[in-house]
Amino acid sequence: METGDAHLDEQHRQAIALVDQLEMAESYLHQTGELLWVVAERLMEFTVDHFLYEEQLMASVGYPAGREAEMVRQHRDFAAYARSRVMEMRAHPDASLVPTAESLRRWLVDHEFGLDRELVQWIRENGKEAA
Repeated sequence: METGDAHLDEQHRQAIALVDQLEMAESYLHQTGELLWVVAERLMEFTVDHFLYEEQLMASVGYPAGREAEMVRQHRDFAAYARSRVMEMRAHPDASLVPTAESLRRWLVDHEFGLDRELVQWIRENGKEAA
């Protein structure tokens, strides 16, 4: 799932690792519910930082406005989805996290193979470097 941008690729590996931790947290939920909230909070914080990095990268290289707008829209949609899942988790603490973790993983992979890869390819093709 490499895009070719070392920092972006490392962030993607971290995101997948956090989703893995979320899945593991559910399997240990009977031992400690707090672990679940710690991992969910880390994932939310990480996502905000990651999206900010991508958006700053696009601005620094002059990424075309239409492509940038689609990336930002996907970021906002994902953040809204994640917030709604957190609210759902709070309302139903005994509900399974497996569907949420699977959705998060699928979204991350689709986003990375789609728009993130297009961004890195555009940067290379246009001889741009992050400012």
